[in-house]
Amino acid sequence: KKLAQDIVTLIQERNINHGSGGPEASRKTAAARRKMGTLGTSLDRLLRWLDSDEAKSLSDAERNRRRDLILALKNRREQLQSALKRGAAANEREQLFAVNGAGASMSTEPKETEATAELDAQGLLQLQNQVMSQQDTELETMEKAINSTKHIALAIGEEADLQTRLLDDLEDEVEVTNMR
Repeated sequence: KKLAQDIVTLIQERNINHGSGGPEASRKTAAARRKMGTLGTSLDRLLRWLDSDEAKSLSDAERNRRRDLILALKNRREQLQSALKRGAAANEREQLFAVNGAGASMSTEPKETEATAELDAQGLLQLQNQVMSQQDTELETMEKAINSTKHIALAIGEEADLQTRLLDDLEDEVEVTNMR
């Protein structure tokens, strides 16, 4: 958990103090990536240990509890990897709905993002409206694609029905010819 918190601190420092980029932002990003690799390796090692014979001395409940904690940390690591990438718009939805294995929110505190760090209430409202407008546009595009796919599927179905009727007619004619 401490390693994950260190990564969060590095990302926040980079976003708040070096939002425009530069060499210091790159150093913070590189340090966070190194720690991210260390965290991933440690979590994988812990999961392997839980599956080993050494862990058999633990009760099933304790092994499951530890496994749940490790998997929650792995999930948190994936969220941190996404946060590490600048401008990860697709990640915003995942962060919004981030939950742990039990279905409860990972944290009750809202997380500050690069996009919201310097905004006041009016700016947040404008950003929210902009994001919702963008989502509406994307939904309309998806709706058009789905309708197009539906029409293609219906046309394929009609063509298959027509071909089936033609084959049935051909079969009837072949039977008539064979009877002669």
